[in-house]
Amino acid sequence: MNGELTFSGFRRVDPYVGQQIKSMAADFFMRLKKSHRSLSHLHIHVKPVHRRTHNEKYELHARALADDLYKSEKVSYNPFSGTADLLEQLKAAMD
Repeated sequence: MNGELTFSGFRRVDPYVGQQIKSMAADFFMRLKKSHRSLSHLHIHVKPVHRRTHNEKYELHARALADDLYKSEKVSYNPFSGTADLLEQLKAAMD
């Protein structure tokens, strides 16, 4: 893979959730790399906030380095749809 994909904050997240987010981000990175050749780095940070039993809220941040620095952030109760929305925001900012 040309370019770099990094993650942080995943030690505080359920391992299953973390693995699914990483897989989703890797697929997105490969698709985005095809349309934006200058993309060199994508960093995703996840932070659980307001932890309660069966009701966690996640704060998600993404940064992409291409011809410029692009940022996106999202707060969501569902980490999967939150990640998808976060990555779509990032793609829209890059287009």
